[in-house]
Amino acid sequence: MSGIATAIAVTAGATIYAGNQAGKASKSAANAQERGTEAGIAETRRQFDITQANLQPRIEAGDRALGQQEAILGLSGQEAQQQAFAAFNESPGQKFMRDRAQKNLLRNSSAIGGLGGGNVRSALVEQGVGFAQQDFQNQFGRLGQIAGQGQNAATNVGQFGAQAAGNIANLGVAGSEARASGILGASQARSNTVNQLAGLAGTAAGFYNQPQTQFNPGGGMSGFSDSRLKENIVEISRDDLGGIYSFNYKSNPDQEYKGRMAQELLDTRPDAVSMHESGFLMVTNEFRPELI
Repeated sequence: MSGIATAIAVTAGATIYAGNQAGKASKSAANAQERGTEAGIAETRRQFDITQANLQPRIEAGDRALGQQEAILGLSGQEAQQQAFAAFNESPGQKFMRDRAQKNLLRNSSAIGGLGGGNVRSALVEQGVGFAQQDFQNQFGRLGQIAGQGQNAATNVGQFGAQAAGNIANLGVAGSEARASGILGASQARSNTVNQLAGLAGTAAGFYNQPQTQFNPGGGMSGFSDSRLKENIVEISRDDLGGIYSFNYKSNPDQEYKGRMAQELLDTRPDAVSMHESGFLMVTNEFRPELI
């Protein structure tokens, strides 16, 4: 092999290795970006779940308060309205207020000697109605406040959910773009490698213009493992480096060999592949085809 041809072969090996490294780097960068995107999506969902859980008690309390208001106003039917008024009338707060007012009124009437008069009874009724009305208005107002707080909580959850959905959508687009960038980057690196190898093959052909039979790719210890030189290829097994095949060289159909394909080793062990002056791929002694 001439010095020029040796240089071409070495350059081809370096080109193959550089192309593989560039493709791997592109995929690694895209994978890192995609993992960051997935982490961002997971954190956005986690924060939304926390917010929703924190506001859920207020939403539920608001729903109950609104339901009580609707019952009092008769919007849930007459029976529900009657039950609401009965529950209010028998509430501990109402009983306490009635009992305290009656005791105060009776104490004052006893002091002035009018304990059994009709005026006292009228005053008790009037006072009870007044306290009941005031407490009812206060209770209805408190229910309105709780219902409003529940509505605000529900609105906040909805707004936060919409914001989270938008963020997740944007992150999803970024993840898709990262995957696409990795695929395109790896493809471009492979395409550049093929183009450079084609140029080297053309250069080698200019310095090495001999028939293919002179380099005898089917020799007993040949390092040629280019799939273009083989036929009757059958996969025997497969491992992390690729497939192991039985085959014969086109130039020597009577001899059967076992070995790997140089094209596959370009992806898994690019350091073990080089280009012959003829433009065909060879492998190191570690991967030389074996005669069966």
